[in-house]
Amino acid sequence: MNGANGTMTKEAAREMISGALMSDDPQAFFRSVDEQHPCAPYLAPLLALRGVPQNPEYHPEGDAFEHTMQVLERAARERSRAQQPHMFMMSALTHDLGKAVCTRRNEKGAWASIGHDTEGAKIAFRWLQSLGYPVEEAMYSNNMCRLHMRVHQCYRDHMKLKKTEKLFMEAYYPEDLILLAACDTGGKGDGIAV
Repeated sequence: MNGANGTMTKEAAREMISGALMSDDPQAFFRSVDEQHPCAPYLAPLLALRGVPQNPEYHPEGDAFEHTMQVLERAARERSRAQQPHMFMMSALTHDLGKAVCTRRNEKGAWASIGHDTEGAKIAFRWLQSLGYPVEEAMYSNNMCRLHMRVHQCYRDHMKLKKTEKLFMEAYYPEDLILLAACDTGGKGDGIAV
């Protein structure tokens, strides 16, 4: 489980992450990881969300890490509905990784994370590849990260059927994408049902 110098191997970290994702309470593990935890170096993209501010108008739950934990909690309750349960849970964990690099104050002084979906997709892919996850899992998370905001936009802007169909044609698993967007919306401490 540990490397020659007593550090955790990426294989052990990957097993720990995957085990946590498929547990009944995955957010408990990720919340428990501090800088001293042996898995911490392997969770750097996720831990970078701690303290990343969000606009309280849309995210009353707090920072980007807290939001991700609430999305993960909802996703655990819904994963049996996903076509790819493990990959679905990984996408819940990675869907907002881009907020760590994209969050800035906008022209009105409010926190915004413009482009976090596309940047996050790249980060998720690189991170999962570095941990040794199969390429299809990295591609699934990349796809879900990249598209999750477009689902919200379709709903908010009452997009025409043709644009909505185009979005779902791009999704590897459209039903999983809709489920992730519902968990993302519900991951704000507001009790919205999925």
